[in-house]
Amino acid sequence: APMGDGGSCVWIAPEYINWRTKGSNTPALVTTAPVGTQGTLGQPGTRILFGGSSLVDDWRSGLRVRGGIWLDKCEAIGLDFGYFMLAQGRDRFNANSNGDPGLFRPFRTPAGNEDSQLVAFRDNTLGAILAGRVAINATTDFTGAEANLRKALYNDPGARMDFLVGFRYSRLRDVVSVFEDLRATSNDPNAAAPFGTRIQVYDKFATTNDFYGGQIGLATPFILVLGFAGMFAA
Repeated sequence: APMGDGGSCVWIAPEYINWRTKGSNTPALVTTAPVGTQGTLGQPGTRILFGGSSLVDDWRSGLRVRGGIWLDKCEAIGLDFGYFMLAQGRDRFNANSNGDPGLFRPFRTPAGNEDSQLVAFRDNTLGAILAGRVAINATTDFTGAEANLRKALYNDPGARMDFLVGFRYSRLRDVVSVFEDLRATSNDPNAAAPFGTRIQVYDKFATTNDFYGGQIGLATPFILVLGFAGMFAA
């Protein structure tokens, strides 16, 4: 930013950023298990295929732009603005099976017991029961903006320090969506669904955290140090 040159009343400073967010901690979302078993967590042979860890916590590129306008010719006081946006973080999973291997979505019952919903399953006695596909898409978006009053504490030819006071807004949004496409494959007349029955399931979980806060800080041409105060509203 052209600070302290005595010649420009408007300044702008675009920056490339490479940040990461904490990620979304999820339970196990998809499991697999040997034929005849139901993929319940804690059951011998059950293996987690997706979930049970932090998602979308990788480093991502982004853009930050700072700018402002000086309100006097000496550049002693001015207005300071900033905006940043990270590229969307994304984790995907996709699996399909005719029942061998089995695919399951584990869950916990209201009583606290581990259970699972069938996506693809083959019974040792009855044969193929269900074929299916499960696709999961997890995304995270992070953006923010700020506005400050900027006042010079000192402004010498070789050094400058400004005091800032203002307002900051940030938004973090996480989404996990799960799509299932299931098909009944049992010819047993007593089966839960007739042969060929198609079932589609879509679940979506989303959270948004908005930060609104006042801030104070110091800035030089080489470093920006800010103190924040505010609250999150989910």
